[in-house]
Amino acid sequence: MSGLPYPHAVTNVAASAPNVKGYSANVIGINQAGSPVNPVSYQYEICYRCHADSPNKPAPAIPRQIVQNNVRLEFDLNNPSFHPVVGPGKSSNVPGFDSAYDSFQHYLLY
Repeated sequence: MSGLPYPHAVTNVAASAPNVKGYSANVIGINQAGSPVNPVSYQYEICYRCHADSPNKPAPAIPRQIVQNNVRLEFDLNNPSFHPVVGPGKSSNVPGFDSAYDSFQHYLLY
C-alpha cells in the first residue's frame, strides 16, 4: 500500500481536531506509541510518518542543547514541555493570543 487514500474511500466528511477528515480516509500512519496504524484515526498520525521516528530526517538547522527532532516525542503528554497536539495543554491561559479570539480551545490541534 502506498499510503495514499483509496479514491473510493475519500469523502467530504468534516472532522474536529484531532480526528482525521474524510479526504484522508484509509491513509496509513504512525500512532503516538510509535506503532503503524492502518487507517489513521488522527491527523497527527499522518504527520508522524515523516516527522517522528523516520531515520532520514535532516539535522536541526539551529544548534540545540538536546538534539532531538522527533515530533512524536515533543507531543508526548509526559514531556514536561509538550505541545498540545495529541491532548489538551496544561493551561488555557496562553499569553500572546489576541484577546479578540473567543477561546484558546478553538485553536488547539488536538
